[in-house]
Amino acid sequence: MHYHSRSRNSLWLKGETSGHYQHVKKAFLDCDRDTLLFYIDQDGAACHTGNHSCFFTELDI
Repeated sequence: MHYHSRSRNSLWLKGETSGHYQHVKKAFLDCDRDTLLFYIDQDGAACHTGNHSCFFTELDI
């Protein structure tokens, strides 16, 4: 999976330095055509905290 970094102002490949690559399995576009959703297989941690995902904190609603 490639991302755009605003701080670097460039594209970067997830896992290029860490080895924790993301392999795209499916890609979707919403009905307004303003949001992309990707299903990926994650190698190792995705989050800089070492977690598999950055979404590990559940909110009480």
